[in-house]
Amino acid sequence: MLDYRGFCYLDVEKTGSTFVRGFLTAHAHGEPLDDTKHRVPRWAFRRRKFYFASARDPFDAYASLYSFGCDGKGALRSHLWRSEAEILAAYDYTEAGFHHWLEAMLSPERRALLPPSTLPFQNPHIGLMGTRFLRQTLPLARWIIPRAKSAEELRRAYARLGLPRAVLRQEQLNADLAALVSGPLARFMRDPHAAAEALRTAADAGPAVNASDRSLVLDPGRMPSGLAQRLRDVEWFHYDVLGYPPVA
Repeated sequence: MLDYRGFCYLDVEKTGSTFVRGFLTAHAHGEPLDDTKHRVPRWAFRRRKFYFASARDPFDAYASLYSFGCDGKGALRSHLWRSEAEILAAYDYTEAGFHHWLEAMLSPERRALLPPSTLPFQNPHIGLMGTRFLRQTLPLARWIIPRAKSAEELRRAYARLGLPRAVLRQEQLNADLAALVSGPLARFMRDPHAAAEALRTAADAGPAVNASDRSLVLDPGRMPSGLAQRLRDVEWFHYDVLGYPPVA
């Protein structure tokens, strides 16, 4: 997280957080109270501080994670290699390999494939990307997520306790951040006009490329219909709560 006196950015992993962090540290008043990547807040003052987060389309996030693994990188890829998992063979830079790997990541048995460090947050009622978002934005996520008995229970917990009052979409990061800079974040910027101009300049330069994105181009429209529906069902949080359009 990047925590200032008046606002806090909850930097969900692989959602453009490096760009947002760099922008905020360059333009916000004062020094951050806490500047630790992907740290979950220990204390949350929901009514006294403006919290916001960033998110990413689930298909694109999975495609990036797969591509990262094909390049031999990432905690998931390393864990699968150490455990000699059969699914390791799916890292072959092909669309068919990606579909096979994605089926495994969306299956009810996916827990057996995940690194031990992620297991305390896992729940069969929500997917990897929904879990990644909630563990960063939901106070007491370590206790709430694994104990939830249904997707509806998780939905209610986020509606009641979730910290973000705004969620930036990685796919339109500059525009969403500009809206915050001209609105609720304006009073926390040293110079709101200069901050807005910096975002316009960044937009003109084109989207920044994350180091993990992406050696293989994958088309969501080419997924088998059953796999597309499975993605929709498992990653319901992004589609139903955050408003991402489901894969057709």
